[in-house]
Amino acid sequence: MAIEEGFRRLRIVGRWILLAGLVLEAVTLVAAVVAMVLGRGEFVSGFGFLAALGLPVCVLGGVILVAVWIAEGFVHPRRPPHS
Repeated sequence: MAIEEGFRRLRIVGRWILLAGLVLEAVTLVAAVVAMVLGRGEFVSGFGFLAALGLPVCVLGGVILVAVWIAEGFVHPRRPPHS
């Protein structure tokens, strides 16, 4: 039971990290669009560092989720197909 609880917690952490990266990317996109609509094109380049931070965070969350998924496959025994 401890292994399953550990995997559940890792999935939660991976989802939150992925969500944080996606929110950061969305905020960056919205801020850039608003800056362009308001005619403040010079501020658009200032949002580039946020996008540069959001992408690795998304990748990290995805890597955690994939690693947990693969590790679960090695821990849980195969179940026979339903007849």
